[in-house]
Amino acid sequence: MIKANKLIKKLYSYFPYRSQDIWDHSGYQAGVLSSSREIEEIILCLDYTEDVEKVMLSHPHALILSHHPFFFGKKNDVLLKDPKKQILLENLLKNDILLYSFHTNFDKGQGGMNDTFFSLLSMNPFVLDDPTYRYTDVEKPISIFELLSKIQSVFSLPYIQYLKGEKEEIQRIAVVLGGGGNMSRTAFEHGADVYISGDMAHHSRLDITRYGLNYIDLPHECEEKCFIEGMSRILRQIDPDLNLIPVYCQHYFSCYGGEEHA
Repeated sequence: MIKANKLIKKLYSYFPYRSQDIWDHSGYQAGVLSSSREIEEIILCLDYTEDVEKVMLSHPHALILSHHPFFFGKKNDVLLKDPKKQILLENLLKNDILLYSFHTNFDKGQGGMNDTFFSLLSMNPFVLDDPTYRYTDVEKPISIFELLSKIQSVFSLPYIQYLKGEKEEIQRIAVVLGGGGNMSRTAFEHGADVYISGDMAHHSRLDITRYGLNYIDLPHECEEKCFIEGMSRILRQIDPDLNLIPVYCQHYFSCYGGEEHA
């Protein structure tokens, strides 16, 4: 058991609040953070949703740590656009639950999102000039299909979307996990053979194809696993007696090929 304010302070020593991107809204989201409040259970999730709420109801007084901010913008604006969030918020407050988010500060921090991704692949990451980026040079070049197979196995993905570039063999791998699909230029300029990210828009895909860079577009389910695993490692360092409750809410797209169903 640990004081809530002490725990949050320690987490910020790993992932400073000031290091989040200027557009981000991470940090405190809801609940009461008092000097007397003690924490022994922590729910870990990508987003605080109705699925997480079901788990929360059986763990009263837990702390919820989400990757994505519950309020991405001004609180009143968010609640006005999404009335279901008002219900989620009311249940948080009624059950005396404290909710914090560690988003882009977690992505950038040592042991955070991108570092955890590489560690799950048994690779050692290095930081590019932009702290968000991570890269590695594999000792022995591999094919793009070997890398795809390894990622698919580690993250138990039903499929992976990718763009085939000009290089058949991969040695330098650059990563910005999550929604970094529009930031491929740094990877290209740094000599990456493949760029791994997500949420790439049409014109970004067009540009990356024009420049011949291999690209792997990962779903946020990979981000979910890296946040839960990476944050769990840090929390165990802070207090190994904490009860960590991971909540996975995977929502893979279904693939339709025109077949008929009875």
